[in-house]
Amino acid sequence: MFTTIKTSILVIMAMALLAGAAQAQVASALVTEGTQLPGADDGQLTGSINTAGVNHAGGWAFTVNSAGALGTLGHVWGNPGGGEGTVMRTEDTIGIFQQNSFESFFGLSNAGESAYSSICENQESGSDGLDSVWLDDTWVGMEEEPYPHAENLWWSFGSRPGVTADGVPYFVGGVTDVQGGSTLNRGLFYGLDAAPRLMGGDSLGGVDDPVDTGSSNISFDYRLSALGTHYIAEVTTDSPSASDGHMVIDGTVIQIDGQNVTEGSPVPAAAGGLPGENWKAFDSTGVTEDDVYMFTGDTDAATDIDEFICINGVIVHREGDVIDGWTVGGTISYAYLNGDGDYAYVWKVETDEGLKEALFFNDQLMLMVGDMVDMDGDGEPEPDSILSDFTGIAALAMGDRDDGGVVNMYFTADVEIPGAPRALSNAADEDMIAAAAAPAEFGYEEDLPVQRDNRAEIEAGFVMPSGTVVAVEDHDGAGDEVDVPQLATR
Repeated sequence: MFTTIKTSILVIMAMALLAGAAQAQVASALVTEGTQLPGADDGQLTGSINTAGVNHAGGWAFTVNSAGALGTLGHVWGNPGGGEGTVMRTEDTIGIFQQNSFESFFGLSNAGESAYSSICENQESGSDGLDSVWLDDTWVGMEEEPYPHAENLWWSFGSRPGVTADGVPYFVGGVTDVQGGSTLNRGLFYGLDAAPRLMGGDSLGGVDDPVDTGSSNISFDYRLSALGTHYIAEVTTDSPSASDGHMVIDGTVIQIDGQNVTEGSPVPAAAGGLPGENWKAFDSTGVTEDDVYMFTGDTDAATDIDEFICINGVIVHREGDVIDGWTVGGTISYAYLNGDGDYAYVWKVETDEGLKEALFFNDQLMLMVGDMVDMDGDGEPEPDSILSDFTGIAALAMGDRDDGGVVNMYFTADVEIPGAPRALSNAADEDMIAAAAAPAEFGYEEDLPVQRDNRAEIEAGFVMPSGTVVAVEDHDGAGDEVDVPQLATR
């Protein structure tokens, strides 16, 4: 079912029309670097803000570090029901294992269970630096502990954990035949018993060669659907050629128009491929319970048109396209697919000042570096709080649609906050105070050269809602109605 090309959702997204004026959306800070971390002990100030995560019940969270009298602590911070954020999890000593830090990546179930990875110390053996995966207070995989599904193997690492909506943990991990040794094989593991879903040496549908063994056969950019029914990942096979990376769903290589999605293989014309174009590399992925899948990456086309987003077998956007009036270019920083098939992504756009990172929701531009953001949580952007960078290595997550059709996007970003910006000495009026990057509608001349003296850059975790959605007719001829995003104004 995943090997067929589903065009209806793509056409719908492309053909959705504005149904009345939409209100502009605002990015509002939920947690801010340097402030008291809500729910933590007094004096524990928010430090680095890492990966964003969501569940399928309106909940959200970030992994956050705090610093204070208790030292530097790792936390899962947020709210599984979508309310105000608080500390949900803090590194702790559980049984014989002392947790010393949290990996950025984590998962959040609908009931609020946290799947996370921690570096631990075994207080009985004295071994430290142990990589592990936990679901709340239960470890699921622990470096140097026996691997439960084969004799004479031990865990060597556990990383990139997630959890299904109903509380089943999963992760990418490795095993070794020498306790404490380097990784011998690697796999995708599922459940509290860490049963292998896919592992080196397994067969894949659509290719002759088995999954490669070693330390990098299954990409960290894998994803599972909400209830764990499906998984998608880039998987490397033990092949004699360099064309050994495949996009795989549920153990079978994805096919588009009868051709495998494999490094070095042609991008079919049915997918939007150009003459002679081949798949080259794959990055972000996503899959839903309802059989919608996404992957991003690049092809071997010219470098100004090679980056792409592929949804259900069709390249919906590629580098050089104009999306919502803006030309995209360079590498896609992050992309995320929610449980309803909406996708969000951070991609650079061409501006008069050069390429700038921007956040898109489906085919709508939502936020750009240089825009104002809301730092005090009142729902209004401050003219002197300027987004300067989207941060993290996977710091974008997106919830499912709520009853009103709104989708919340969560991300981390750096923001420049005010100090004493002033005009440069060669400005026409040296006494003019100008806000950095302030738009003309705030009363500043567009061509006024300014410098940002005494400004600080801080990190924050943000939420930004999409516009509402409207029902329009499906364009595949079936006549059914499908919710699609309403175009938003900026």
